[in-house]
Amino acid sequence: MYQAIPYNANRAWPAAAAPPPPPRGEEEEVRRAVAECPVVVVGRSGCCLSHVVKRLLQGLGVNPAVHEVAGEAELAGVVAGGGGVALPAVFVGGRLLGGLDRLMAVHISGELEVRRAVAECPVVVVGRSGCCLSHVVKRLLQGLGVNPAVHEVAGEAELAGVVAGGGGVALPAVFVGGRLLGGLDRLMAVHISGELVPILKEAGALWL
Repeated sequence: MYQAIPYNANRAWPAAAAPPPPPRGEEEEVRRAVAECPVVVVGRSGCCLSHVVKRLLQGLGVNPAVHEVAGEAELAGVVAGGGGVALPAVFVGGRLLGGLDRLMAVHISGELEVRRAVAECPVVVVGRSGCCLSHVVKRLLQGLGVNPAVHEVAGEAELAGVVAGGGGVALPAVFVGGRLLGGLDRLMAVHISGELVPILKEAGALWL
């Protein structure tokens, strides 16, 4: 037989989980800046290292958006995985590049210039100096009415930190709308299939 459980109107039921608090004002501003600006420097107010980062970027012809915060806590919800981000922090193309040490490393290796071009230009061709395949890629795109930015590198290693997952990128490499499209084979494939023009239009490289 079943035993009836007496009803108790005064029984305390578990409280529903409270919704997460909305992002703080500074964190939300950092999120917006990272999403909207090609290059963002986030640092403490009056920090000399932030000034060094800004001047280095300006020396390369970049005018970064600079955002001042009280501390690293404002970046916890901006960076995937949260935490572990030192200030000043540099974001390129919506992704965390790193701090001053990382910025200097990619600047010396040439990776920084590739990152900047990919973040700022609708179409970028990255290849070795004097490579005939890079010339073929450039002429194909120009034939469609696109004037790609062309960046020359010493080898594939300079693309390792630009492409999500790193490594495995053959030269010449074509970036459209900030993302890797592929090499010459991939470019020819989407051109023949008729996919290339819509891809270029979506990236803002073609208007007609």
